[in-house]
Amino acid sequence: MMVQTSRRSTRLAAAAAHDSYKYKPKRKSSKHHGKLIASSLVVSSYFNGQGISTSSCAFTPPHQSARQSSTFLKNRVHSNSEFINSNKPKVSKYFARKNASTDSDLKSDKIKSEKEVKSELYDENDESVQRTQSFAPLSHLTFNPNSSLEIHTLILGTHPSITSLAESQYFGHPMNAFWWIAGDNLGFRRASGVSPSSGKPYQLAKDLLYSEEHIIPYEEQIRLFTSHGFALWDICRSCERKGSLDMDIKKEEPNQIREFCKEHPSIKRIVLANGTTGATFFNRHFKDWWQSGDLRPGMNKESIKVFQRFAKVANDFENSRIECICGLGVSPAAAKFSYIQKRDFYMEHCYGPGLADHERLNTN
Repeated sequence: MMVQTSRRSTRLAAAAAHDSYKYKPKRKSSKHHGKLIASSLVVSSYFNGQGISTSSCAFTPPHQSARQSSTFLKNRVHSNSEFINSNKPKVSKYFARKNASTDSDLKSDKIKSEKEVKSELYDENDESVQRTQSFAPLSHLTFNPNSSLEIHTLILGTHPSITSLAESQYFGHPMNAFWWIAGDNLGFRRASGVSPSSGKPYQLAKDLLYSEEHIIPYEEQIRLFTSHGFALWDICRSCERKGSLDMDIKKEEPNQIREFCKEHPSIKRIVLANGTTGATFFNRHFKDWWQSGDLRPGMNKESIKVFQRFAKVANDFENSRIECICGLGVSPAAAKFSYIQKRDFYMEHCYGPGLADHERLNTN
């Protein structure tokens, strides 16, 4: 009869077999046939280069006592650890210092901004997560309530990050691509593009279309943005979240985006600026909007992937009015896409058609 052993026992047995030891489990009695005599060994080893804790080793060599077996296993673990440590790749002190410096440069801005606002948003002694609120919708009406300008494109974030809440700005993190992309499409530059902590340019700075002579303040950026018929809002009105990642958002409540679009029937497209994660929240809270047939997916592959599933319930989008585009994530967390890839995407699917609509809708 084959004796079933535990996974931990099997691992140690394999290690012992390497030194030509053949372990056979002792039978306790005919009454307990097939069971192993458990010895209370607790060893810690790196097995195949990974840390594995093993306990209750349940076998003893037939020619050794339990104490002798324990000594053998401890020596075996020690020799394995020495072998693994001696074969770890060595990194020169120069490259170790250089890598540490680079990591610090990349993270310094985020860490600094979070520290600035953390005391305002969260009580460090309070383990509960505070709810945060998004901003009001941003459009030409923000500056001129009597304006007759037509909105053609509504761009949606998910929920303001810690940095955005601290600065009271949409997409406030200095390495978020949103305002850099908007500037390249509308003729301005967001900022110098130099990290205040390291004094080095951000990686995206070399790809910007406009020089530092075209830098304008945030207030002027949003005026220029909205004066071309673009509007900006968030999917989630409020939520609970530790940190700034969309995936950590919990207990969210949506903004009244459908009502906003009814108030502005000239809106032709909705662009989700945080990729598939933002699309997940949009689909969750506006499923009935999809089912009404008022929306249709954009023609890019990202939109088709996340929205095409509504085709059956929306009559293949035949009577749709608004194109819904899942954009590439503008967050620095969406690092799989370069700045140029993101800018080209929004130029093709957002700003290019949006500016054409603006000229058509608002030309007297």
